Formats: sequence, structure tokens, C-alpha cells
Amino acid sequence: MKRTTFITAGLLLVLAATGPAAAADKTPHKRHPGYVDGARFVEFADRDGRLIEITLHGRLLRLLGSRALRRHDKTLADILEGLESLQAVIASIPEGESGSKTSIRARETVASLGDRLVDEGWERFARVREGKGEELLAFAHLSSRDDIDGLVVMGVTGGDELLFVNIAGVIDMEAVTTLGDRFGLPGLDGMPADDEIKKRHRQRKSVARGASTDQPATPRR
Repeated sequence: MKRTTFITAGLLLVLAATGPAAAADKTPHKRHPGYVDGARFVEFADRDGRLIEITLHGRLLRLLGSRALRRHDKTLADILEGLESLQAVIASIPEGESGSKTSIRARETVASLGDRLVDEGWERFARVREGKGEELLAFAHLSSRDDIDGLVVMGVTGGDELLFVNIAGVIDMEAVTTLGDRFGLPGLDGMPADDEIKKRHRQRKSVARGASTDQPATPRR
């Protein structure tokens, strides 16, 4: 398997400089409401194909932000400052009959996780890229103050590549495309504006409240 973990030359320097301190900062991001573990998607990767994994969080994100400032990339620095974690899995799916079965299982996993996110209150919106035969599902998590603090984009694209991206933290949807460009992450372009997602979220909550008030009262015994 051609497996690539996201480590650039600059990132190697950051890791060398932080040493044990960065290693100790492993799990707080997993308690963030916008965090979703994407490790389950690695199993679908073709042994002879491409597998790229990106896992950045905590102190490492802060240090990458500082490095972006030194390179006069204030836009990226500002984005990273508000994030708790960034993870991605980009994997080639096997070809042939086994690949078809893997693709089906991968799509089922995407659908199952999507259903779970909706049940947990995430806002769902789907995007279809015409001409490539691909569908990417996107989900946003909103805090109690209706701030976007989680984003998941996932799907099987073109039938032979799996994509999963999760961003947790303070998220500006207009900046998501910039983040995708800087880190080479597909599927993060053309996102709706913050206001559109928040409006959809408020409408769904209003409908849910209306449905609950329409339920007949349970008679007392």
C-alpha cells in the first residue's frame, strides 16, 4: 500500500522542536463536539493504491499556525488558530469484483455514519459534482449559540476513491476552501455560506418544535 501520512519538511521541523510535549497532547480534541473519528475508513484502502492520512490537532495546529505567520500567510494562521483538530483520509478503492464489494461497503459506512450524525443533530447537505459520477455528503455541527464548530465531508468519488474530512473548532465556511487549498484536500470547495447553514438549522429546529407541540398529550392514569 502506498501510504502517506501528512508530514512536510516544515512539519518535521515542528515535530522535532516540540518533542514529548506534542506527544502528550493526544486526546483532548476527541471530546470536542465537532470531532468525528475517521479511522474506520482506512480499512477500505487498496493495498496497492493510494492512502493519505492527515491527523493534526492541539499544540501541533498552533505551531503550524505560527509557522504560517512567519511565512506571511495570515489567512491560514487565523484559520488554524480557531481549530481543535483536522483529519482526513483519502484512499484508493480496489478495482474489479473485490473493489466493487469494497465500494459498496464504503458507501454503506458513509451512509451509516451520516445517519448517526443527523440523529445527533448535525445539519446535512449533499453536493453532486456532475460529470464525475461522484457524490459528497457534507454535515455541519452547530453549537448551542448556532456557531459552526464541526464539519464532515465524505463520500466515494468516481467509484474508486474514498474521501473523509473532519474539521473541529471555530469554522468559517468561507475559509474552508482556503484550508482545502493549503492542505491539498479535495471536496472543500463550493461550500454554502455560514448564514445559509444556520438558517437551515433554525428552520429544522422550528419544524421539530412544531411537531413536538402537535403531539397529543398522553392521558394520565
